[in-house]
Amino acid sequence: MDAKTRHTIALAVSHAYGCDYCLAVHTAASLQGGMSKEDIELRTSGKLDRPGTGRRGPFRAPGDRDVR
Repeated sequence: MDAKTRHTIALAVSHAYGCDYCLAVHTAASLQGGMSKEDIELRTSGKLDRPGTGRRGPFRAPGDRDVR
């Protein structure tokens, strides 16, 4: 798994659990790992669209697909 994917998962889980400490640590690590502030904001805001699914979030679940 690449670093951006690991950071994305860590940010999403920290946000979902509402842990401010974890979110701060993973945000700092993500920035140091090369993620942009915009990427981090999208992954912690819940506003990252999944086109065609009507779902929002930073990941796709297994079996998710775009509906055309």
